Amino acid sequence: MGGAIYFFNNLDPKIINSLFVENEAQGGGAVYHDASGISTFSDLEVVNSIFVNNLASEGGSLHIAKRNGDEVEQIENNIFWDTNGRDNPILVRTTFGAFTPPNISNNIVIGGYEEEGSENNIDDDPQFVDPDNNDFRLQLNSPGIDAGNNDPINLDTDFSATLVSSTAP
Repeated sequence: MGGAIYFFNNLDPKIINSLFVENEAQGGGAVYHDASGISTFSDLEVVNSIFVNNLASEGGSLHIAKRNGDEVEQIENNIFWDTNGRDNPILVRTTFGAFTPPNISNNIVIGGYEEEGSENNIDDDPQFVDPDNNDFRLQLNSPGIDAGNNDPINLDTDFSATLVSSTAP
């Protein structure tokens, strides 16, 4: 489970500004978040990350298994692309109790994502600079440029503690 990361009953794991390329697992080609064994909230946050060419039979890039509907996952401003012909990069399931849809918004998702709780997800080529040579920067004509939501960005300083702006033009 989870070709790169497997969270098991972790409270509030966060994946921010990360790159996952060519990972493979049975569930969650890149990330598997299993909160099915805990009774407290476990809110997964995946923001501003890129998932490319990950493969799994369930959840090509991201698989979320939660115990009840109380968790509110935030999956925002990401790119889920090139899943080897499979168009199921995100899978969310509840193992016990009512289902509460996660917030899956403002992503580029191959095959699209229009489940309950999602909005502003598009199925357009992200226009990477040179993906064959692992250059996943976005070209100027990318649909991902100036298209996300800045609210989940909580960066007040850069790595040298210099105050920076966190708003898009």
